[in-house]
Amino acid sequence: MICWKCGAENDPNARQCAKCGERLRSQLAVEQQGCAKHPWRIAVSTCHACGLELCEDCEVLIDRTSYCRECADRPTEEELLRNVPVVDPARAEPAGLPARALAAAMDLLVLASAFTVLWIASWLVVGDPSVPLDTGDHPWAHAAFWSIVAVGVPSYFIQSVAASAQTPGMAAVDIAVIRDTGEAPDRRTAAVRFLALLPAALSIAGILCCVWDRQGRMLHDRLSRTRVIRMG
Repeated sequence: MICWKCGAENDPNARQCAKCGERLRSQLAVEQQGCAKHPWRIAVSTCHACGLELCEDCEVLIDRTSYCRECADRPTEEELLRNVPVVDPARAEPAGLPARALAAAMDLLVLASAFTVLWIASWLVVGDPSVPLDTGDHPWAHAAFWSIVAVGVPSYFIQSVAASAQTPGMAAVDIAVIRDTGEAPDRRTAAVRFLALLPAALSIAGILCCVWDRQGRMLHDRLSRTRVIRMG
């Protein structure tokens, strides 16, 4: 009989493995629950992707889901889809400055509305409407307000572009961000694009260069290797 733990051959009537001392199981149990790569070991789970039986050494847990090592190393479906061109860059129509300006105005309106609600909430909590501008007697409320602003603004732009290639303002005017090669932007691209927006916003030329750029790119588009196109 084969030991399920070490794989050593034993007498058919043996109850313990002569090599490791482990209690032997019947051959039928081993065949029913054997690991695909180590048949002498008991399978503890199956691979969520390919269905192979897995022992403890072969099992890889990702978000509490079991995978074999081969499937765990493969890119996810979302990662594969992001590497598929969504448009032909040569045929994509640039969004243009008016559409981009309108989208930016809508995004700023959304953020202004959100932070107005936040300001009113802080006013109700501490009883002082000047908290966002002056620390006054509530420095913790002042710090909390601007911490939320510092985290919320980047998250708004980065998360929305990484998730759907559009901010809410872009979605309203039917434009979207793509990489120069035609793929949808990932989180890293969205983050680089947002960080590159600061030098572009501080320079009028960084914004207006989209007027004479053949692909309608602003400075932060060039730095992040992205483009903004019309979806229609």
